[in-house]
Amino acid sequence: MFLAGILCLSAIAQVLPKKGAPPQRIYGLTIENLPDLDVNAFQQVFDTSVPITLRIVFQPQTLPTDYEGKLRTLHSLTKNGTRRFYLMGLLFDSQALKEYKLAGANDPMIDCERLIPKDIEKKDVMNYNQRAKCFIDHFKDNKDYIDAWEVGNEVNGEWADESYNDHTKKFELFAGEYETTLKKIDVVIDLVPNSKPLVLTVTYQPNCGEWKHNAMGEWIKHFSQTTIDKIDYVLISYYEDKCRYKVLDEHEIDALVIKPLREVFKNQFIGIGEIGYSAGKGENSKECSDNKNCYCSIQKTYCDENTSTSGRGPKVICRKSKISQMQRYYGMKWDDPLYVGGGFWWNADKDYTVPDFVFALKSQFQCLLDKSQCVTTPLDCH
Repeated sequence: MFLAGILCLSAIAQVLPKKGAPPQRIYGLTIENLPDLDVNAFQQVFDTSVPITLRIVFQPQTLPTDYEGKLRTLHSLTKNGTRRFYLMGLLFDSQALKEYKLAGANDPMIDCERLIPKDIEKKDVMNYNQRAKCFIDHFKDNKDYIDAWEVGNEVNGEWADESYNDHTKKFELFAGEYETTLKKIDVVIDLVPNSKPLVLTVTYQPNCGEWKHNAMGEWIKHFSQTTIDKIDYVLISYYEDKCRYKVLDEHEIDALVIKPLREVFKNQFIGIGEIGYSAGKGENSKECSDNKNCYCSIQKTYCDENTSTSGRGPKVICRKSKISQMQRYYGMKWDDPLYVGGGFWWNADKDYTVPDFVFALKSQFQCLLDKSQCVTTPLDCH
């Protein structure tokens, strides 16, 4: 059941446990481009009372060494004897999941220091298996900075499926060619050391994607039991701005998200996987004919204004600010004993420079830790 209150689990010993252990609440943020992040400024901004789990996106055409130094720094930071950041590695974002292809029998071996075939000067080798192995093998032993590995992000989204651009195909019973995506998930699972927790992220898109039948509950039924048994966490991604700014209600969360997840993933920790604004920081104002569905431009959605001027004239009411959306999903309580929170705000490595947003986010973390009633900002930003 979706409630406005808080489920508070101990954050003192958070180590991203494997399933079967007592659940620990996750306070998550996504870092989309770690090589460009000012780690010193970021860690000063997020000197919080809770350890934060950073979801690190390993972008296409990058090398393990591009991330090594900053991962080492983040991994080593402590406060009162407790690590300040836990690190979750995402090998392939959902778009990259589509772009990288499963290895063929005759593919050349990859040079992991350049991620190109040995002795061949070619830059665009999109070999899924070998890239995954290069990253996982790099971050072990004395470079063991990754606490958990995400084996697939938004795996049931059309943008993650290799068949998405083939408009001659019809997906009437289910969306896409799930077999290829499932094989890719299993590749990563088989490469990750057994001691590391495995995380899977699915996306909930209630008739707001291009695949009208891309129901999360139907797609996940295709997982084998062997794969299900190896997964420790299942997280749910949801973007309001992709779904006509729809705020999920109690019934929808309970009946259409939690129930179908639990039918397949009976023993996994579950939580919020990715929220934010899909177009990032520079999206323009949405135009509308009335105030009910309007929202401000992303540059002005930190809830410190009442109205915003759209590109063509009339003022519109700020209906869905970044702050109010963040508060909704971090503050969720689900009536499930294995709910662990999460959140993983997608725009964190941009929004950490916005004082009002950071203050609201840190306040949310603190009230969750204190088991107090979190103050939320009205949708209208008044």
